[in-house]
Amino acid sequence: MVGGPISDYPKLNFSAGAKWIKGLTKDRTNNFTDGHFADVNLSSVLFTHRLGDSDHVQLQRWSAPGITKPTFQEALKQDFQPVKKGESIGPSCE
Repeated sequence: MVGGPISDYPKLNFSAGAKWIKGLTKDRTNNFTDGHFADVNLSSVLFTHRLGDSDHVQLQRWSAPGITKPTFQEALKQDFQPVKKGESIGPSCE
């Protein structure tokens, strides 16, 4: 037998693995959002039925004092006020 018995082959491959080709990935995912079949692919039906009324979208806000950055756990303990769609909720959203 050329190369010895099959049991001499390693069972695991510890190398880096396959090379990620960004362009190929982008082209393949583009088929779901754009491309020749844009009128029948995922993006064509993704936003066909949107509900934005107050029964389906409920927003609340709390403003941290000054320029502090509270932790997520601290922020959860605060009293949040209701806010409507379209209202400014902070500097990053203005």
